[in-house]
Amino acid sequence: MISNEVIKNLFEKQLEDISSLFLYKDHQLLKENRFQELIDRQLKKSRKLFYVGLAVVVGQFLLGLTYCWFYTESSEIIHIISAIFWLLMSTGFLYGVCRQFFIVSTSMSLLQKMLALQKAESA
Repeated sequence: MISNEVIKNLFEKQLEDISSLFLYKDHQLLKENRFQELIDRQLKKSRKLFYVGLAVVVGQFLLGLTYCWFYTESSEIIHIISAIFWLLMSTGFLYGVCRQFFIVSTSMSLLQKMLALQKAESA
């Protein structure tokens, strides 16, 4: 049987990488064994940040394309440097946003499976 202490320790270690999403209230929910509320809260936050992050990535990508267009108009080197910068920034930001989203979603699905297993063993 999986104890609540094992679940708490596992998720405190696993979610240290994304400490910006794992706030004080989430630590309290974990201590109080309100796991379903923790799962719902984390998934909602990560989904919202994922969509905002995708909007930022699209904006950065469009800015990079705009600088490419400026370069075709005036052929100044600063435009191509700015275009490369913004295209690389959008790629890096996309990586970070996706990584954070998938860490949270896989952790929460693992927690749901552990809770289902715990309920099945106790029944």
